[in-house]
Amino acid sequence: MNCISSFRPFKYHNGQYEKNQIAAWETWHEAFDTIIYFNDPEPRLSSDYTLFIPSEPFPRIHQMAEFASYQKDWSCIINADICVGHTIHNAMRSLKTVRAKAACSWRFEFDPAVGLWPNSIVDPGMDWFAATPDVWAIIAQIAPDTIRIGFQRWDSWMLCALNTICPKQFYAVTRHRFIFHPKHGDRKYGGGVDRLDEMNGATWPMDI
Repeated sequence: MNCISSFRPFKYHNGQYEKNQIAAWETWHEAFDTIIYFNDPEPRLSSDYTLFIPSEPFPRIHQMAEFASYQKDWSCIINADICVGHTIHNAMRSLKTVRAKAACSWRFEFDPAVGLWPNSIVDPGMDWFAATPDVWAIIAQIAPDTIRIGFQRWDSWMLCALNTICPKQFYAVTRHRFIFHPKHGDRKYGGGVDRLDEMNGATWPMDI
C-alpha cells in the first residue's frame, strides 16, 4: 500500500507538531511501500521510500486522489501525525480476501509522553481512508475543489463518498487496531465546508 499525506511545515508550527509528525513517519516505513507527501521537501522526513510533490498548503483531496488513481495497488490518504501499527498488514489481508475496494478505521488516541500501549483508547476520529485505484479515480472526479486534507469535515465527505461509490465493498478495520493519534492541543484547521455537496450516506461501514 502507498501512503499519501501532507504535513504541517515545521517552521510554522510548534515543536509538538514536529515531534508528532516525525514519530508518525517513522512508523510508516514498516507499514507502507511508499510515502508520498504533498509538500516541499523536508530533510527530517526524507528517506529512500519518501517522495515529495510540491503543493499549496492543505492540498485538495481530488489532487491526492488523482495521484492515488495512477498507482498499481491500494493507496491511503492519512493525516501526517497518525502512527500506524504493524497489524495493518493483517487488515489488508482481510480486505483482499473479501475483495474490498475501500476501507476506513476509527483511531486510537494515546499520550505521546506515555506511548502507544497499553494506554490508547478508541476515539471516533477518522484520519485514514484507503481504496483501490479505480475508486480513487472516481473520488478525483467528484471531490469538490473545496475539500482539502486538514479542513474540517473532509473526513465526513470521504465517508459519504465511499459509501456511495462502493457500499458493498467498503469496510471498517478498527478491530485490527493500527491507527494511533497522539493527543495534542493547539489545533489549526485550514477552514471549513458549508455542506457535503449533496453527498449522502455518512454511515459507518461493516467491520471486518
